Amino acid sequence: METVDNRAAYCGLFCGACPVFLATRAEGGLATEDGSRIACDGCRSERLPSWCAECGLKACAKKKGLAFCGECSDFPCDPYAGFRDAKEYPYHLDCPGYLKAIASMGAAAWLSSMEEKYRCPRCAKPISWWSGMCPSCGSPVPGYWKPARD
Repeated sequence: METVDNRAAYCGLFCGACPVFLATRAEGGLATEDGSRIACDGCRSERLPSWCAECGLKACAKKKGLAFCGECSDFPCDPYAGFRDAKEYPYHLDCPGYLKAIASMGAAAWLSSMEEKYRCPRCAKPISWWSGMCPSCGSPVPGYWKPARD
């Protein structure tokens, strides 16, 4: 099996647009309220936040020897549907389409397209899926809005 970049999650998520991943690259991790830092080098790395380290989708794909969930004969399974439809993470809705793109163009070409998608068109710095505004130059950029908590 070909080695897949750490930023290409098993579920089709692009880790390169995650605020924790970006903060790890820029500042050694995302600062928490208690002053500690959460660091991540991407889904396929050893350094992950707890929620990614405990991901059932990743564990299932690895157990089955799959590079991506979309390769599974059970795709989309109930756990994947729950992940995809989680209202607090609207960018998860893009993941099934990303899996199709990975299958058709390959992971390396898909990663290049994601790097382009999640880069400020003005200053070319990487941006998060939550951005809305480039943290480097202040330009408006596409992004998702965090849903209000109940």
